Amino acid sequence: MRPPGDQTDALEMVAQANGVGMSQAVRGAIESRQADDGFEERLTESMARSQRILDRLAE
Repeated sequence: MRPPGDQTDALEMVAQANGVGMSQAVRGAIESRQADDGFEERLTESMARSQRILDRLAE
């Protein structure tokens, strides 16, 4: 994963402030999303929207 420079800088600062490495900061962000009750619903809708776009492009 290679985020744009400004996002990398922000991620480094967040990780440093939390006393963890960048990889752990990313894992923590993912884990917090998984604990979010609405995340699965938003993810499902996002995947469905992506599939509709792919279907249109395949026509």
